Amino acid sequence: MKIWLSFSGGKDSILTLDALNSQGLPVEGALVTISLPYRRITMHGIQEELLLRQTQALGLKSHFHYIPEGASNEEYVQSYRDAVQQLIAEEGLTHLAFGDIFLEDLRQFREQMLSDLPVSLLFPLWGLDTRQLAELFINKGFRAYVVAVMEPPLDKTYVGKPFNKDFLNQLPDGVDPCGERGEFHSFVYDGILFNKPVSIRLTDTIKTVEYPTSKVHMVEVLPSG
Repeated sequence: MKIWLSFSGGKDSILTLDALNSQGLPVEGALVTISLPYRRITMHGIQEELLLRQTQALGLKSHFHYIPEGASNEEYVQSYRDAVQQLIAEEGLTHLAFGDIFLEDLRQFREQMLSDLPVSLLFPLWGLDTRQLAELFINKGFRAYVVAVMEPPLDKTYVGKPFNKDFLNQLPDGVDPCGERGEFHSFVYDGILFNKPVSIRLTDTIKTVEYPTSKVHMVEVLPSG
C-alpha cells in the first residue's frame, strides 16, 4: 500500500494521519491543494511555505496541486484528477485518505471524482463522534490555532484562539466540535507526530471575505524563525 493524505494542515488532517498510523498504515505523503496566485489554501489562507514546513516536520513527502484563480468546478476536478494520476505514475500511489467525518455529499463527490482511477479511498474518521475526536486531538497533546471562522455562527473573536478545551467549551450550541460544516478551520503546529514544532506567529491582521449569506474571518499566520 502506498498511502497519501489529502492534506489541509488542520486538525482533521492530523487526526487522519494519526488514525492511519495507529492502524499500522504508514502515510508516505501529503497532497495539498493551493490556490493561485496567492499560493495559499483557499479555505483558511495558510501560505504554501508553512504547509511545506508542516509536512516536513511530519516526515511526509509533499505534492502541491495548484488551482488557477477563478477555476470552475469542472476545472478543479480535472486538475485534482491530474494530480492524483501524477502520484500514481511517479509515486506508486494506491490509496488516498481523507479526513471527512459525516458530510455524505462531500464523500460522494470525492468518490465520484476518482471512481475510474486505480486508487482506493480511505476515510478513517468516518462516522466517529466529533466531540470525542476533538477531545482526542487535545488529549494527545497536539497543538493548533483556529485560523479562520465562518460568521454565522461564529464571529471574529474566535479567530486566533488555541484549539483547546476552553475553545470547545465556548462554542455556541449547534457548532460542530470539529468544525465539520466549515464553522472554523485550524492549523496544527506541534504534537506527537512532529519531529519538531513548526515555528509560527499570529499577527493582529484579520482578513474578512464577504459572501452573500456569510463572512469568513482569517488571521494572518507567518513563519517564525
